[in-house]
Amino acid sequence: MNGLQFFYKSFYDKKVLAYSRFQPITKAIFHVLAVIFIACIPFILSLWMTYTSSISQLEESLEKDLPSFSLEDGKLQADLNEPYLNYSLNEGVFVLDPHNELSSTELAELGEGVVFRHEEALLFRYGATHSVSYVLIGLQEVTDEELTERIGDVKGFLPLLLLIVSLLIYSGLLGVAFLGVTIFGYVGLLFRGKRKNIQYRHMWLITAYAMTMPVIAFAWVDVLIGGIPAYVLLIATLTMVLYALFSIPIPKRKTSEKP
Repeated sequence: MNGLQFFYKSFYDKKVLAYSRFQPITKAIFHVLAVIFIACIPFILSLWMTYTSSISQLEESLEKDLPSFSLEDGKLQADLNEPYLNYSLNEGVFVLDPHNELSSTELAELGEGVVFRHEEALLFRYGATHSVSYVLIGLQEVTDEELTERIGDVKGFLPLLLLIVSLLIYSGLLGVAFLGVTIFGYVGLLFRGKRKNIQYRHMWLITAYAMTMPVIAFAWVDVLIGGIPAYVLLIATLTMVLYALFSIPIPKRKTSEKP
């Protein structure tokens, strides 16, 4: 069985998952790298779409007649008693919210757009929200008149910024994944029962492959549908680990021969 077939069958085949305990550790590590990469794809695509759309919406909104505002020392300054919402864009909405009055639920109801809050900008798209510090994109000291020029500069290095953010997200999720494999490997030992031949290194390898379906399915469904609690991923991963573990035969006891 080649590597691609093994990867495919690790989604569902308990015999393959059980056999994975004999795989080299290097292959298991590369398998985890591939799983997390596939799991990241929908989130990163959503991130790129949100950032690109939000920059275009911000450029369009700055051409409108907006209330006077400025960014000083990385903080939004605007003489507003309540959030300002501009619905006159072709797509989305532009919001000035210097006192952080709008909740995540209220932003989700607006659909998509950009909101300038007290210390950060939020790029939101149908429930998915990404925060960007003014300092990070070089807008810590700027007036509303200067913002158009600065946004043009930001748009120029946006691909590099998104690439860096994507790599950071991937690296962070990899760290969480390896930590999860380590923890579930120990948890799996509690259920090995009479399978005393199963050691921790076997459980680590089994977990690395058993996480394939739960992690990829959770990541894609969560981005496309949303609202899935994290404990569903934990339960699904543990279920797959036990599904593989219980398919391993219990060693037969050796009986001594009678003289």
